[in-house]
Amino acid sequence: MIVFTKANHMIQVRNGNLEKASSSYAFKLGKKDLAKNIISIKHVRDEKKLKQLQDRKSQLLSDSAKGNATKIRLVDDSIEKTQGKIEKRERRLNQYGPPSLLKINTASKTVPSSIPETTSKSESLDKSQYVFLGKGSRGNVYRDGNNVIKEVSGASKDQIAHELNTCNEWYKQGGSSYSEARLLGEHHLQMPFKEGQSPTNEQVKAAISDMHSKGFMIGDAKSNNFVVDEQGTVHPIDFGLVFQRSDMDNIASDIAAEIVSDYVKGGYRLIPSEHKAEYSRCIRELDSKCKVLGTINVRDQSRAGLLNFNRRA
Repeated sequence: MIVFTKANHMIQVRNGNLEKASSSYAFKLGKKDLAKNIISIKHVRDEKKLKQLQDRKSQLLSDSAKGNATKIRLVDDSIEKTQGKIEKRERRLNQYGPPSLLKINTASKTVPSSIPETTSKSESLDKSQYVFLGKGSRGNVYRDGNNVIKEVSGASKDQIAHELNTCNEWYKQGGSSYSEARLLGEHHLQMPFKEGQSPTNEQVKAAISDMHSKGFMIGDAKSNNFVVDEQGTVHPIDFGLVFQRSDMDNIASDIAAEIVSDYVKGGYRLIPSEHKAEYSRCIRELDSKCKVLGTINVRDQSRAGLLNFNRRA
């Protein structure tokens, strides 16, 4: 194992190889600008790596080959580690200010134009000021007054855009005033907070019928994705796998893969019987983009109503 000493790090600095230099040594020597430049270079490098990992995960989700579950878990672990490095460096940059010699190239950090975005808060959020609500599918969830702050580590830009746009479309159709869902930096979503309790299965089924009447469907129908308020109204609170029937052509393959997989593996259970035929048709249509059904157990497909399968003794 190579142990980098103070001299080793200074050699790396003199050779212009800042990726292997230590910002800590630079800070100790009083070279604050140099330290911030080192952090910035590593920050940009890891953001590129994160993008490559996210693209790799999207490719695996869209691939019809069997055995991708293990690969996806490994990619998720790498995404989590890389995201941790990025957030740590962002905290240091926010603490010491931007470097004077080298600024992070934020021009390449683009998101789809349809994503509402704000720069009012740093990507490195001070989570101590928020109320921890629980762990979501991609990270922790916090309350910030009338909003929810959701971590979306490992989500692709298409997945982020889908969740934000679907959330805003849902509230827009409701006609009531709401806080627009938007992106904070690159890895946190700000969405409206709904006070309430976990609904019963029957309440979830009624909410799914209400969503259906407004043109919305959901791939992961379960009580955790809804709340019931004091007036007895049930609200969806997770829009990652919610979609509009009228917009199915625009759903990206990685989102389609998640919807199909979650539906077949349990999401179908709370779909009211009167809507199951249309759900089956839409799931098959989404599968044409991702070919997930070919990797899922036949019995699971049968239970989801996607195959005619009679169990024999």
